[in-house]
Amino acid sequence: MTRVGIITKHKLDNYGSVLQAYALESVINKLGFQGEIIDYSSHHTPTVLLRYAISAYRERGLRLMATSIFHYTVAFFQQEIGKLIRRDSHCIPMQGVFNEFRDNHLSLSKESYSHSKLKLNPPDYDIYITGSDNVWLVDNRFGISDGGARYFLDFVSENKITISYAPSMGDPNVSDIHSMRLKLLLANIDFLSVRETSTADFIGSITGRVVETVCDPTLLLSEGEWDLLLPERLSLTSEIPYILVYVAHPLDFDSPLFQFSRYISHKLGLEIINIGYHFNKENPAYSNVSVSEFLMYFKNASLVITNTFHGTIFSIIYRKAFYAFEPRAGLTRIRDLLSSVGLSERLVQSDLDARDLSSEIDYFNIEDNIHHFRHKSLLWLQSALHNEATYIKTR
Repeated sequence: MTRVGIITKHKLDNYGSVLQAYALESVINKLGFQGEIIDYSSHHTPTVLLRYAISAYRERGLRLMATSIFHYTVAFFQQEIGKLIRRDSHCIPMQGVFNEFRDNHLSLSKESYSHSKLKLNPPDYDIYITGSDNVWLVDNRFGISDGGARYFLDFVSENKITISYAPSMGDPNVSDIHSMRLKLLLANIDFLSVRETSTADFIGSITGRVVETVCDPTLLLSEGEWDLLLPERLSLTSEIPYILVYVAHPLDFDSPLFQFSRYISHKLGLEIINIGYHFNKENPAYSNVSVSEFLMYFKNASLVITNTFHGTIFSIIYRKAFYAFEPRAGLTRIRDLLSSVGLSERLVQSDLDARDLSSEIDYFNIEDNIHHFRHKSLLWLQSALHNEATYIKTR
């Protein structure tokens, strides 16, 4: 059986990250291949940050090296101190929730890889896929790190098939100084697809290649296929109507999303169930649930309020009425998704915008859009895996 190695950000303690990894592996297996996730991560340890600084010096001199050292040192300590602060206030997800899912539902490579080990001694597969999620983010101050370059499959030998399936660049705003390296890295990919239309347009403009826009792998699986992951025992949420609020990162108590949540809860007379970041009597809190419970809460919700990409995706998969508030970053991801399925009006900026929208969605009129997007994406992936898609190989 043809073996397919997948490189993605599966180690993030985030529901969307682990579920998109599961979905891509599952779909590849359904298509008759043997998918396996390369156990790779590029953590910003002090050693890794020093290497980034040295790379900055080689590329642009001492001044950028000094700036790089300062930037990454500050970021590293903010990250570590932030973890301690959030842990004290119960505002971080429980790592065990995601480790359990990875252990039970993801097929990982036998070896774990750092960015240097993956480059020097990569695992052997017949086909390599990068994606999906935010694997192609570019820092306009420092470009693409050596660890980030692995997500462009720069470690793969030229005689292997390479595919990008639905990687995201967030908002594709890349300065000219970094576009050339990005173009060189993209030359490693035989079959190019991305998750956002805006990213496809941008990459097409700098490479001269046709870039397919495909759906996030989570949307490739049907509601029934996701139901296979639900808990064996359903909670009372299957019987009691509620509003599900899913926020992954900290927001202010008076942010539009939380203001509207309180308003619509009172108006409809429904209780709120929170996943992720929220407030408990005006004190920040984080509600942890298992990955299977995460799916269950979406399936049984009467209404969903979120500002996350995958919260929006699972609202669509389970055909829920939802309000997608603008995220803290990466607006393009949600905007392009909703445009692709004909639900652009569900993206709201303010409490007042949300109040003007109906709390119901007629999915009958957009079923064809969802089906077409899923079918087109699946056919593209299948063609690429069989080395049948039209492409321009430039490496």
